[in-house]
Amino acid sequence: MSQQRNSMINKTQKVESLKKVTSFIAFQNVGGLFWSCILCVILAVGCTPQEPLPLKMEVTQIEVFSVNVENETSALLTITDSDQISEIIAELNRLQKTHFEDPEPPADKYKIIMRDNKDREVVFYYADRVQYGGKIYTEKSADKGIVWRTTERLAELLLGDKRGPLQY
Repeated sequence: MSQQRNSMINKTQKVESLKKVTSFIAFQNVGGLFWSCILCVILAVGCTPQEPLPLKMEVTQIEVFSVNVENETSALLTITDSDQISEIIAELNRLQKTHFEDPEPPADKYKIIMRDNKDREVVFYYADRVQYGGKIYTEKSADKGIVWRTTERLAELLLGDKRGPLQY
């Protein structure tokens, strides 16, 4: 009987040890599962597609205006060359979304009107900080805090030789 009792105690100890081990493994798995979920969320957020610029039309003409501190505009140039327009659109589609800074640094301001052959238009505003980069946005996207960081190439395509040193 004593041997049966010892056998029962050993089995009970083994069961308790097994419970502790499984509990530890389960905790590790839950912890691992938790961190795996966090990592997946971070990756999913980082991999979400960039919100595209609101340009869902076939652009046939681009007009560029400079905007002074009183918000008065003056015509700089009109682009009608289809190859140049295609290159501008391709560059716009590569832009990365960013945000406004508080306060936003000084920049040369431009109003860019893109038209299609049915005379529909989309108006963008471009804040060019020349050597420090720039941002482009629509009034609607700016209200939501959505802006796109421009590239040096886009500035060259949009402004050409009309781009000067930072004025502000």
